[in-house]
Amino acid sequence: YRILFTTVYGKDGIKTMKNFARLWIMILLVPAFGTSVLAESWFENDYKRAQAQEKKAFSTFEQEFEAKSKPEPATPVNRAEDKPRVEASDYASVPVRPEAPVIKSIPQEQAIPERKPVDANGYAAVESQGFLFDFKGCKLDGGGSLICDFTITSLESDKKLDLNGKRTSWRAASRAFDEEGNEYSASSINLTNKSNGFKVTSLLVKGIKAKASVVFENYQSTHERLALLELNGVALGKVIKLQYRSIPIERKLRRSLTANP
Repeated sequence: YRILFTTVYGKDGIKTMKNFARLWIMILLVPAFGTSVLAESWFENDYKRAQAQEKKAFSTFEQEFEAKSKPEPATPVNRAEDKPRVEASDYASVPVRPEAPVIKSIPQEQAIPERKPVDANGYAAVESQGFLFDFKGCKLDGGGSLICDFTITSLESDKKLDLNGKRTSWRAASRAFDEEGNEYSASSINLTNKSNGFKVTSLLVKGIKAKASVVFENYQSTHERLALLELNGVALGKVIKLQYRSIPIERKLRRSLTANP
């Protein structure tokens, strides 16, 4: 009967026949055994089947999780002892490549400083507090006065300049020293068309050379050079102090007056 039913209705037909038979058994046995026993017998196979499927799914999940959690094989480290040894004879035929020469640049602090222009007398112009001082030299006139000449130029703007002559309680004197160490204080100071014994002040126009001079009266040294000349002044509250050393002295002889016979 089962083989005939499978041939006619197929496997699904057998399942349908089983379910149909279970339904009739449950209808006939309900009065005798009650609904609980029939329900358990009805769903027992389905429960076992579902439990088996859950176990299979859980085991598959565990296998996949273990496969993912396994660490990847570490990359082998090339150790020195694993590398092939190279004997000295292997390099005998390799030409040695000469190294290129290294050119070192001069550091900024060691760079050669820019030379300032030098006038005909051999003295370099000196910049201080925005003024350019060009020393022209010293000459001794026939009256025993030593005169040292400058030209001064304001570089930035029209500015006032103070030059010191004799010493005061708050101002340093401009002075000279001969080759025996004797000190001479300035007798007068000249700037543009102004002259004074202690201090002279003048407004210097930007870019215009102004004449200046320091006078030392009763200069009695017979040496041909000044050991030191020091010029002191003030510009906008800032001190100016210039020093010149080993200065040759130009001498002018006094002409003697004789009566005609």
